[in-house]
Amino acid sequence: MEMRACEETAMSRDVTPGIAPLAVALHDSFLSSHCSSCFLQIPPSRFAAADSVDAGDHPPSCGGCAGLRYCSVECRNDDLDLHASSGECHFIRLVHFDRRDETTDLRAALRLLCSVRNLGFLPPRGEPRRISGLLAGGHEQLEEGCELWLRIREGRMLMSRAREMLRNQILEGEDVNDGCDGGGETEAALWVVITNGVEVQIGEGRAIGIGVYGPRFSWFNHSCSPNACYRFELHGSECFRCDRGSLVYPSSTGPEDDAMPLHHLSLKAYTALASIYRVRGRGDGGGDAVPGGPEMARAAAAYALLLAGTTHHLFLSDPSLMATAAHFWVNAGESFLSLTHCPTTGWINLPEFDTIFLPGESSLPWDEFRGTSFKFVDCVSRIASKVWADMVSGIRCLSEIKSPVDFRWLGEKNMPHESLGACGAPDSYSGEGRCVGCRCEVDDGVEDDSGTVRRLAVHCLVYGGYLATLCYGPRSHCVDRIRSLPTR
Repeated sequence: MEMRACEETAMSRDVTPGIAPLAVALHDSFLSSHCSSCFLQIPPSRFAAADSVDAGDHPPSCGGCAGLRYCSVECRNDDLDLHASSGECHFIRLVHFDRRDETTDLRAALRLLCSVRNLGFLPPRGEPRRISGLLAGGHEQLEEGCELWLRIREGRMLMSRAREMLRNQILEGEDVNDGCDGGGETEAALWVVITNGVEVQIGEGRAIGIGVYGPRFSWFNHSCSPNACYRFELHGSECFRCDRGSLVYPSSTGPEDDAMPLHHLSLKAYTALASIYRVRGRGDGGGDAVPGGPEMARAAAAYALLLAGTTHHLFLSDPSLMATAAHFWVNAGESFLSLTHCPTTGWINLPEFDTIFLPGESSLPWDEFRGTSFKFVDCVSRIASKVWADMVSGIRCLSEIKSPVDFRWLGEKNMPHESLGACGAPDSYSGEGRCVGCRCEVDDGVEDDSGTVRRLAVHCLVYGGYLATLCYGPRSHCVDRIRSLPTR
């Protein structure tokens, strides 16, 4: 869906505000190193001053349980009230001396209960079991004695006891009634967290916590911290039976749509396949070689580039997809970067790299932006043409795609009027032997596949960073992450 501004809006201004979560909680292993409010990592220098006499050198923390730390006094003040009023402080003190399993879901459930009660979203007793629009029923059908049933039962007891301690209704040595008092609410909240919680990543490439969002969350990231949102839409027409021995068409519902990469089913398939191959190619992280790992990494990179190319093609007709296109270009660049297995120092001149990310003007004419985009993508198309055939060798559905970024081979009827202008776009190379779009050195001579893949990775990263700069500004985390890659 395209968004149109009601008034003149400067470039690099985020017009899609962040979606506030109902509840978030850090994983136990990150409680001591990350801020429990904004989820950002606390600088190690703050911990190095632990022996300092000056208390101001220490990271702010909760004085009641000392279990949560914050990067600033402001973050502590923003979070401490919810931490205390939810019973999380008492909960951490309960489990502090008892080495239990991960407690992230239990702490998130306590915060969720407190948040929805403050917002007035907690349903009365007897009403359909929904909390803030999220389905909270169904756990009653769990098989008694199964792992999940035991987890909910134990969690209910701990959460109820922490809430009773908060209300000062427990005397020393008194029985807590197995947490059954008010256990229905705690069970429902814990089930909401288990079934609706999503992982939260703040640019570290790993999940550092979980978050629970309301029913209005969507699949794209709104650049809010912490934030992780997804939507899944399933329709019966997408599931069909394949005849034995017939070709599989992941991008269509039949042979007549074969090799149609712009179909909405294709985009869903590319997203899933790129993620699956990337994860399988990395293995379990133990350092052991994964059987077929290089082939899986190669397939992941090919799907990532095709996904970036198709998203860019749609973006030319719908500018609201700019942030999504930036995300996929960066993913493609990182996927190709992982294939090289070598340092990238010296690929690109950092001062000139910064000039791309710092356009200097808050607004950019559409024609100028479109021309720059065409130059970048033309550069990527030229480089990709040298390695694409080898990349997709053995992958039947990809081998039928002639180019992952230039879709003129599909015919004029499948091309929007904007992208047809690419045929007349200025050449991407200047007379000085440099790429106009990304200012990289151009080598038209003989280059091995490894060098070509490295150059392709750089172009994808630079163009993704260029789009990210226009979306979020030159000082966003996404841009900083890309800028750090060439110097690693």
